[in-house]
Amino acid sequence: PQLPSPTTTVRTIATPATEPSSTPPSSPTRGVEATQRPTPTPDAKLIIVGEEEMSRAITGGATEAQGLKAEGLQIRFRDDRMAVAADRLELGPVQVQQLMISGRLVAEDGKLYFEAETISPRGLVASLLPSLANQMLAQLTGQWYIEEVQARDGRLLLRIR
Repeated sequence: PQLPSPTTTVRTIATPATEPSSTPPSSPTRGVEATQRPTPTPDAKLIIVGEEEMSRAITGGATEAQGLKAEGLQIRFRDDRMAVAADRLELGPVQVQQLMISGRLVAEDGKLYFEAETISPRGLVASLLPSLANQMLAQLTGQWYIEEVQARDGRLLLRIR
């Protein structure tokens, strides 16, 4: 799943796109399904993503492409940082219990990147997580040129071109 295309609204990724999609439902470029209506705003270049919506987007398909399975996944956005916790993470035959990873989200050259600062527990799978996180972020936000990113009060704010 990817985040929906912006229109003249600010919305979370749980909000459906109001314009018709020419992309088939099985396509990885299709927006995340949702039940809420868009919130009108004069700023068509701002995308707001909540913690729950990001967790659902990731567990709903973004990790499958990487061969990653997560149980008890929680994502937190605070003070321009993203923290990810999982009760259990599997990458092929390798498992990690009680994973914690945190770091900064950075917009660079139109792309969104995660720069890991702490990872616990250490190990082979944990060392692969920053690059896997960046692949998932590219999949989720690849349709936009991201100029600025902020992580505040449980929300990720993406300013796009």
